[in-house]
Amino acid sequence: YWMCVMRKFGWVLLMLLVLGCGEETQDLVKDGVSLEKQQEVLGPSISVEKLIIDLGDEDSYVALKASERLIELGSESVPELLKVMLLPDSGNRVQMTVVTLAGIGTASIIPLVDLLALMTKEQYEKYGDRFNRTLVLIGEPSIQPLTPLLEIKDLEQWPLNRWRYDFVVEVLLTINTPESKSIAQEYINRAKAQIVSVIPS
Repeated sequence: YWMCVMRKFGWVLLMLLVLGCGEETQDLVKDGVSLEKQQEVLGPSISVEKLIIDLGDEDSYVALKASERLIELGSESVPELLKVMLLPDSGNRVQMTVVTLAGIGTASIIPLVDLLALMTKEQYEKYGDRFNRTLVLIGEPSIQPLTPLLEIKDLEQWPLNRWRYDFVVEVLLTINTPESKSIAQEYINRAKAQIVSVIPS
């Protein structure tokens, strides 16, 4: 009799355990997955900030895994990655950030271009190469979002901001497709015409 009672009590406890867990846990228990594996699957997710710190890890395996995870997160990780692009840090973290943003691809382009449009000349001089490499690594999808930055809207201000135009032209020429080279050349021709037009006869 007591053996029967204990057996029923054990089944009740097991059912309460299963029903009290989330759907994913129920699936793991049902499939006979070990407790260690359950903890691995259901454990807390690593934050974007922690992953970005790991990008600078001396262990290349840790840095590579952090990059892969950030690429999987996609646009969610872009804002924090962009902060790294403007840090006075020349170490591995910046290099891995460039690779990671390029790996995210098209979701990185508009935020990168928007930030480029807001940067000062001093920031371009310090960090422009990072943006150049990222956009070139992304390649052809970068061309159209960059093109509006070549519009000469204010002739009087244009000479003061020429460094910005020159940067975009450099990126387009480095991407080195027929389309990117054509857009860059069109701007160069317009710029030459503007220079001629403001020179007194």
